[in-house]
Amino acid sequence: MTLKVNYQLARESHLSSIDVEIPNKGVTAIFGPSGVGKTTLLRVIAGLENVSGAKVIFNHQVWQNDEHFVPVHKRNIGFIFQHPSLFEHLSVAQNIQYAQQRAHQPLPQLSSLLEILELPRLMHRTPLSLSGGEQQRVAIARALAANPVLLLMDEPLASLDMGFKQEFLSFFAQLITQIDLPVLYVTHAADEVARLSDQLILLRGDGSLEQGSTHALLTDLTLPFATQQGAKAIIEGAVIGFDTDTHIASLETPCGIVLVNQSLQLGQSHKLVIHASDVSIALTESPYSSILNKLPATVVDYNLSGEGRVTLKLQVGESVMLSQITLKSFQELNLSSGKSVIVQIKSVALV
Repeated sequence: MTLKVNYQLARESHLSSIDVEIPNKGVTAIFGPSGVGKTTLLRVIAGLENVSGAKVIFNHQVWQNDEHFVPVHKRNIGFIFQHPSLFEHLSVAQNIQYAQQRAHQPLPQLSSLLEILELPRLMHRTPLSLSGGEQQRVAIARALAANPVLLLMDEPLASLDMGFKQEFLSFFAQLITQIDLPVLYVTHAADEVARLSDQLILLRGDGSLEQGSTHALLTDLTLPFATQQGAKAIIEGAVIGFDTDTHIASLETPCGIVLVNQSLQLGQSHKLVIHASDVSIALTESPYSSILNKLPATVVDYNLSGEGRVTLKLQVGESVMLSQITLKSFQELNLSSGKSVIVQIKSVALV
């Protein structure tokens, strides 16, 4: 079951063509520069914008086509905007209760979601007495309390400072493991894409788009994610061991066994963020190194990024990762597509 959206919209310099099929689970990020139509896509899905000729089908239910248009209040969608838009005259509890009253049926796990968002201690407060991050957590709780079939989020962190953004990302990363509904997340921040999403829709300034798994698009050398500073790969790992003496956890990943200096519980699954700048290249494995993670790899492709920098795409086990090295190192190691190397991962971050 999926969400299918198709429409064309004339813009000043080009025709924007949207034709996407979005999985009915997980988080799909919608990424691109300002003005490419990210918010418009959400508004069309929600029924807030009626674009002529558009087709919107959710789980075989036609929300819009040439003969049929389901109004926004009958689509049962949760929508979270850049600004929380809470009822200022109501308490946190009353804001959430308002949404509960509009639900077709109660949300069974609402109390546990409120705990994850750390809202029980704030229930008596009014929105104006809350921080920006707290207000957005209330906005999420209110949207979910209505028990929607789909959650749309339009740059929810745009108005928050960096401290609140990190706080919010932490809460939301926990939350999405608990909720069983598709989420569409509009952002222009690559870090949010990497941390939160499973699927990615990249809207370009010329009206074209790319769609696929987040990992695949983040490591595609033809796209800007992979060649810019801050490039990264995302891999999934399950904890298979923890050494209490050295405080090292072992995770089984598609790339092989990855070691992390963190206390983790056996059996837990985690997303691992591996920055391209933290991946160095060697031709042979050396035992005389403080780097814990050294894995065999093959150079798949490379991109001469300019300013004396080269981005490598590497096949590591059953997955891929990126490495950014200097042009001088690239030349001295005589690297080329198909060459066998050792990747040395200096740091691994857990989401």
